[in-house]
Amino acid sequence: MKKIVASIILLSSFLYAQSFQIKQITNLPEDCRNFVRASASGFGDSYYAFESHIGNASTINLGYYNAANDSFKIIRNVTDDNFTNINPQLISTYDTLFIIYQTNKNGNWDIAYNIYTNNQLSPAYYIANSLTDEINPAIQFHYVVMTPDNYSVIYEKNGSIFLKDISLPKVDPVEIFQAGSSMSYSQSSISWVTIALHEGLVIAAKKSVGGKSSIVFKSQGINGWGEEVVVADSGNVDSPEFQFNALSYNNDLEGKKNIYFVSDLSYPHTYEKLISNPQVDYFNYKTDMTYIITKTMRSNNYFPYSYQVLRNDSLFIRLDLDNDYYYLTYSDTLKYTKIKDSKLYLGLMGYNLGNAIFYTFWEDSINGNMQIFGRKTLFPIGDIYDKYIPNSFGLEQNYPNPFNPSTTIATNIVSRSNIKLAIYDIAGREVCVLLNEEKMPGRYTVKFDTQKYNLPSGVYFYKLTAGQNSVVKKMLLLK
Repeated sequence: MKKIVASIILLSSFLYAQSFQIKQITNLPEDCRNFVRASASGFGDSYYAFESHIGNASTINLGYYNAANDSFKIIRNVTDDNFTNINPQLISTYDTLFIIYQTNKNGNWDIAYNIYTNNQLSPAYYIANSLTDEINPAIQFHYVVMTPDNYSVIYEKNGSIFLKDISLPKVDPVEIFQAGSSMSYSQSSISWVTIALHEGLVIAAKKSVGGKSSIVFKSQGINGWGEEVVVADSGNVDSPEFQFNALSYNNDLEGKKNIYFVSDLSYPHTYEKLISNPQVDYFNYKTDMTYIITKTMRSNNYFPYSYQVLRNDSLFIRLDLDNDYYYLTYSDTLKYTKIKDSKLYLGLMGYNLGNAIFYTFWEDSINGNMQIFGRKTLFPIGDIYDKYIPNSFGLEQNYPNPFNPSTTIATNIVSRSNIKLAIYDIAGREVCVLLNEEKMPGRYTVKFDTQKYNLPSGVYFYKLTAGQNSVVKKMLLLK
């Protein structure tokens, strides 16, 4: 799987970066915070949510992004009361949206959710409702592909981390990380991760013991949840966050806060850094794709990403991806924010005209209120320039693209070769092999019928290999 990932990243590094204007997403007479979105649907659009605050009360708002018009529209309030409702999270299925949030409506913090389907909003249900505070809900990091595991919600209670599957309302939450007298867990993140060829849920958290912090994780196996594994226990570490199979976190081992990546949890102590010798603080890395590869592996440009920078007590948002190698000239490539606790978010919002549309979101003050701002980045999902592939070997773009349910892939072979043509999903998993045989010189076409494999909408990759040569292209299945 590592070979396909490396090829995808190398090809994607040839993609150009686009410059787009900053857009004000919200314009309300109140403070707007904590933007999140649900997975973009195969039809190109997505739901989003955010908080709006007036005094001591806050409302969860639901909105809809239209990719064709590049427009954001608030649909309705999810909560409409005088209580505090914060930390929204969204889980989407093909026809249902779960809106999860933290509320103090019952006198202390509880985790609640509403179901939105057929333009109707259900009453509030409770994931956790006790006399003890339940806080900081988080959901499994997910993309277009929807599986039952995406119903997983984690939250904190008394310094422990609990897991709840909201598709099983009668099943009690499971305590994954248990707090002790001087030990607590926080800042948890959950994803569906491959470790040593085994796939399953993995939860990472910040562990605090007597003032010392570490990053740990547990993985779900056939026999239940495994033992706690330490990722980092030196320096001041915080904010573990899954980027699909990779785990990012912040650390200050070099005197300044920097972003660290563990790309393979089978080797939890093998990390890479965003910046080799940070001169300012870098933290809170955000992306919305499968793998994280750092600058030492020449990779960060392969999919949109953002992070925050603190310099001379001023906060900046990384928006320009072209000049990361030259971070000493960051003054013209970062967006200054007036507020120092701006929340950062990056998400795939939809598809339009052969492009995946990503937005980076943050908060800033304007006209006396805090509003949400965003900047768009396009990622082409059509042809990729095969600059590095020898002239004796070629793979054409599939047609049609996007497609449903089938498409045709053409290859060009000019010498007798053993060739393999395989399909991979967005996580780098092999879906099927269309060709794996010796071929004489010529042009060959192969039909890829997704109905045979019951595949959901989303981005897929197809890779042609012959000896030491290989080429990868992307295609989009829209159901």
